[in-house]
Amino acid sequence: MTENIAPGYQIIQDWTNYEDSLISTISPRYYKLQGIKAFSKLCGNPVPNEISNSYPHAKNFIDYVVEYIKYLENLGELEEVKILDLGCGSGIFARHCLIAAQKANILEKIKFYISDFSKKSLNDLKQRGVLKEFKEGEHYELIEMDIFDHKNAKKLDGSPVEIKDFSLVTANYLFSSLPSTVIRPKPKGGGYEKLQYRLLRPEDGKAFDPAELEDENLTKDSFLIDDMLIDSRWVEYNRSTEKNEWENEFYDFIDAKITNHLSEIIYSFGAMKATEIIMDEILNDDGVFYATDVQNRTDMTSNFKVFSNAVAHFINEPMVTKLVNEKDYNSFITMDLMLLKMLYYKNRSMILDMREQMANVFLQQSPSDNYKDLRGCIAELTSPFSNYIFEIIHDEFLKIDDQSCFSYLVRAQNLDNQTKFTEALSYYKKAQDLDFLNDFDFSSKLAKSRPSIKPKS
Repeated sequence: MTENIAPGYQIIQDWTNYEDSLISTISPRYYKLQGIKAFSKLCGNPVPNEISNSYPHAKNFIDYVVEYIKYLENLGELEEVKILDLGCGSGIFARHCLIAAQKANILEKIKFYISDFSKKSLNDLKQRGVLKEFKEGEHYELIEMDIFDHKNAKKLDGSPVEIKDFSLVTANYLFSSLPSTVIRPKPKGGGYEKLQYRLLRPEDGKAFDPAELEDENLTKDSFLIDDMLIDSRWVEYNRSTEKNEWENEFYDFIDAKITNHLSEIIYSFGAMKATEIIMDEILNDDGVFYATDVQNRTDMTSNFKVFSNAVAHFINEPMVTKLVNEKDYNSFITMDLMLLKMLYYKNRSMILDMREQMANVFLQQSPSDNYKDLRGCIAELTSPFSNYIFEIIHDEFLKIDDQSCFSYLVRAQNLDNQTKFTEALSYYKKAQDLDFLNDFDFSSKLAKSRPSIKPKS
């Protein structure tokens, strides 16, 4: 805790509860303003999305949807399977899901509702043609929606959409962007203390009011938060004085015995409220909520991580799962190297009936881990004397991903290594067409005698 102001710094936000500080409130505005650029390297430090958007991760979900459809067909209860993609971001996960569904011959049995609270993100992905292989209104709908205000969901033209009776809801990295706070048991027992922050930035003679932060600052200054000095302190946590109704609603789920490696409790009341809404109001009687998020890291010295002006907060999965189980629903939690995976079942018997299928899809394989490892190997192979190794990894990579932008880059590079430049060019063109986030420099790939490709605007 630092009580004195560091030399050369000015206070921009005095002592404020974690959930009300700029660290917690800046992200929603940033996402709404940046659109899908928040996930692109063009913004400086993009919000991580490669694993959650990867084709193997999307196909893994669709593999489960296939088993879910079979289960309902066997019961004679199958109708159109409505899937809500909650917080779609760039839309690339949805695109890969639709491709995987098409390859699995279930595209005509499902309909994707691709939602985000950022209208700009939805317009961006539409303008960039992320879903151009599919028909809006038939295979998918684009929905502007805040999970906490889902009854006012609407299409881009403003027409209302009823968000209810969904078979499946999926959410990637949603929980870590929802409101939360941090508390800890008092050192001497008897209640809790709450974390507060004081934010400072280098003195520059300019007034800085977080409440009047201009849009331009958020989108053009990628180091707005990184340039801040963050002081912390712990204060008495008095439940009766807390203004957030969700924080009060779920207070009894706090377990003083379950703390993280910092001996703190991440109170994920936003994730709990979102889960309650999904389970109680959005899913049908056989509905399943599939959420993935980042695992809590024991090497971190704080409970959040900054990506430009977006902040990801680590989550308290046991607290969310306890809520689900106490509501007499059921849960299945697993994790691999990259993702914490949470499946919440409204029908308690379904999880028992589908345990073998779930084991096959989620326990006996990890496509996203395979993707990460193979991609890492490809990045490390820089010597021309490693071309034969590259070809082996190329073959293995295409077994799990033959649809993404990167998969076409891998194919092009393999042909380049074989000096088949004309064939490589066609794959570079396809890769560029799929580079919706403008993450790759194609000019360097098309050097020397190969024709140049104009970069996308």
